[in-house]
Amino acid sequence: MYENANSLSKNYNDFHKDYQTKLEEIVSKKFDTDSNKFDITNRIHTKKLEKINEDLEQLEELKNSLYE
Repeated sequence: MYENANSLSKNYNDFHKDYQTKLEEIVSKKFDTDSNKFDITNRIHTKKLEKINEDLEQLEELKNSLYE
């Protein structure tokens, strides 16, 4: 009886450790994915802002050339 209890206890402990490790890996990957999505979105917005600034500079140059 005690041997079965020890065996079950060991199996439960092993299962729990493995489950905990796998769960931590999944959660970590999920947060990494969210972080990557944020980085990509941030880069897209940065590129759009750079393009807008370039367009504004060109308009300013065009405006100045018209005054001359």
